[in-house]
Amino acid sequence: MRMETDPHWEPTILVIFGAAGDLTWRKLVPALFNLYLDRQLPEPFAMIGLDQQELSDDRLRRHLREGVERFSRRGTSKDADWAPFAARLSYVRGDLCDPTTYAQLGERLTKLDKEWHTRSQHVYYLAVPPFLFGSIATSLGKAGLAREPGAHRKGARARLVIEKPLGHDLESARATASHIGYPVLIKAAAGGGGRGK
Repeated sequence: MRMETDPHWEPTILVIFGAAGDLTWRKLVPALFNLYLDRQLPEPFAMIGLDQQELSDDRLRRHLREGVERFSRRGTSKDADWAPFAARLSYVRGDLCDPTTYAQLGERLTKLDKEWHTRSQHVYYLAVPPFLFGSIATSLGKAGLAREPGAHRKGARARLVIEKPLGHDLESARATASHIGYPVLIKAAAGGGGRGK
């Protein structure tokens, strides 16, 4: 499929923390695949899944396709549609609390930017329990992966996306937000592509 998307969209790399989890399988990737079919993703676009499970790129792709088959509103995917989308998906295995994981992620991001000959926007989607939000945000900052808006050309920035609930009450939500330390995009619920159970 030849992608013809809005030329004003910035090249984007989506990094999903918790890529082997249920939220990614049931909601996020089915929604992304539908956006791809609708030509509503930036070009170029890539997704890097990050988790602690032992997975190869191919095993992750097969696993995620099973989720698309079960939960996408379009139902069964065609090989001709899935193959070029799946080529954009890759996997990084690592401990989410280990600095070497973020160094490895940084290498992967840099490699893609060099291949694309541009500075892409990086979107970090935290599909993980709330108690990990702060440590992941801190680790991204220490690894130099949390670029501030305006630090580079337009679009060459980082975004952090988290799912509600941010905490179990107002006090814990404020504590988590304080720990994160910089503005985030908060999603009320993952959706846009799934069809539910």
